[in-house]
Amino acid sequence: MWERAASEVIVVPSGAATTRIVKPQLTVRELLQVAQSAWMRCSVIASVLVKLAEHETVLDDSSHIMLCEKFTTMTRTPQNKSVQVGAARAIAKRWAVAAGSSRSVVTLVNHNNVHWCAARIDLIARNID
Repeated sequence: MWERAASEVIVVPSGAATTRIVKPQLTVRELLQVAQSAWMRCSVIASVLVKLAEHETVLDDSSHIMLCEKFTTMTRTPQNKSVQVGAARAIAKRWAVAAGSSRSVVTLVNHNNVHWCAARIDLIARNID
């Protein structure tokens, strides 16, 4: 659930103005109902991964959260072509710098805006969950 506090000015019939704080809320289910097929895009899922990254910071976990666009660049080009091995290795080296001392990388993989797969890459054990 997302919640945002905002101030709202209310003018009563006498002309006096007061301010109140409102906290609109949005659940994931409501978001999916409104977004319909657009929810499968990376940009929508990125917002969830950003919230997960904030949560990981609070827990002081050693996982690095990677946005799906970043992960996808290693496997597919914007034209949906395979990435050459040399280019994929260069991208992986940049990831290593971004991940720093993290023990694992967590992401969601987007398959043609149709399927999503969660992935956790354990950098120490060198396996994917």
